Amino acid sequence: MKHSEKLGLILPEEEDFYNINEFNENFEKLDAAHEQFEDSRCIISENTIIETYASGSRITQISDSGEEITESVYDGNDMLIEKIITTIKGSEINEVKQDLNIKDGSPEVQEVEE
Repeated sequence: MKHSEKLGLILPEEEDFYNINEFNENFEKLDAAHEQFEDSRCIISENTIIETYASGSRITQISDSGEEITESVYDGNDMLIEKIITTIKGSEINEVKQDLNIKDGSPEVQEVEE
């Protein structure tokens, strides 16, 4: 028996017997996944995209020149957990990712050059 990659749905193979409990389990997983996106919203303005989900939000801002894109990811408590700054100059693209790990109540910034 196989499982789907993203939701872990049970994927019976030809030689497997049909099990109503597994069928019901799949639908419970689909319901749970649907709830996560049911409350999602997306607001788009001139230079900003705000996406909100049950588990948090993402704000993407594009500079007036279009040369810098900043993505800020927040958890369900509106705490900043990740920031990605992408700079575009001609054909050169530079991305700096900041993972914000909370230790002792204060964030620890870890920059990752990609």
